[in-house]
Amino acid sequence: MKTDLKTLLQEWDGIHTEYLQAVYHSHVKDEKFFDTLIHLYLSNTQLQRVTSWLIKHHYDHNNQLSQDQIVKILSHVDKLEHWESQLHILQLIPSFDLDIQSAESIEPFIKKTLQSEKKFVKAAAYEAYFEVVKLKPGLQREFKLMCEEALKKESASIKSKVKKIIEKLTSV
Repeated sequence: MKTDLKTLLQEWDGIHTEYLQAVYHSHVKDEKFFDTLIHLYLSNTQLQRVTSWLIKHHYDHNNQLSQDQIVKILSHVDKLEHWESQLHILQLIPSFDLDIQSAESIEPFIKKTLQSEKKFVKAAAYEAYFEVVKLKPGLQREFKLMCEEALKKESASIKSKVKKIIEKLTSV
């Protein structure tokens, strides 16, 4: 008997990604897999970390989702409770084909994560915010000032990301 996706995801130990890779590979060809995965992402707070990981894994292997699926994912960012879920979605934003409406809807979430205590989240938030700024040029000056301030006070890993973003900002 085939175990349903929700049960499989609930059985993940929270550590070993080999298990998640196996779930992904055994379900990726199912045409309803991503709709089910996104439904679980939207409806079950306890599964946000694992579902966002699987979505990111899909993109890490040069695959994409439909624009409708992306809109659903982004519509829920303000409800992400776990920092790893936030990180996964922030890392995905540069891969998504954003429009101005999506950019405006995710901007408050990204601004909030720019204040995260988790360095990886904060670094990913800078990159994600750059994607918003590309669509909303009126934010460019403020964002550049934020980046310059980050160069003064952030850790080396964040400074490295921010330096690259400042370079990109000058060419936008």
